[in-house]
Amino acid sequence: MIKNILAVVGLFALVAGGAALAVFKPWEKTEIVSVATVSVPVVYFDALREDGVNVERVSIETGKNQKAVLYVSYSKLFKSPVILRAFDRNRNEIGRSKRVISGDVEEADYADFEFGARVPMKSVTFFELTKSKVEPVAAEEEAEPEMTEEETVSDVAEAEVLDEEEPAAADVPAVVEPEAVPAQ
Repeated sequence: MIKNILAVVGLFALVAGGAALAVFKPWEKTEIVSVATVSVPVVYFDALREDGVNVERVSIETGKNQKAVLYVSYSKLFKSPVILRAFDRNRNEIGRSKRVISGDVEEADYADFEFGARVPMKSVTFFELTKSKVEPVAAEEEAEPEMTEEETVSDVAEAEVLDEEEPAAADVPAVVEPEAVPAQ
């Protein structure tokens, strides 16, 4: 008998709750705020983890000067040229930027990686940060200044004086290491 009473009370509560929702419709009065979210790409830096480099966060700045800004912390002394490659959702490389990053133990800093205007930064889904095998060339180092005729003549005269002072290669005895004799 108690079971029957509880079943009727439960059924009554279920019907009353459904009727209250049908009359009041609380979901119609709720304002849903839509926020434009910007997905931030992931940075893979496993190749630099052994060297004490950790990427804590990344942000992308678009516009005239497009760049990716990485917050990098260091657990070991590090100074090396690195490459930041940008990839789209199909895992195609769509851009790259090279620079030298450096830091000491327990230091952290922001590193700006500039990309060209033609790189579609809004299509970037992930970055990959790796060591570069080549030092980046600074803009000032690319073009050597042209020498005037006077500078060229004085450089040639100095070189001739230096050649006279240095001994010739034939005068300097060559150091030859003895070859290892195979044991018989």
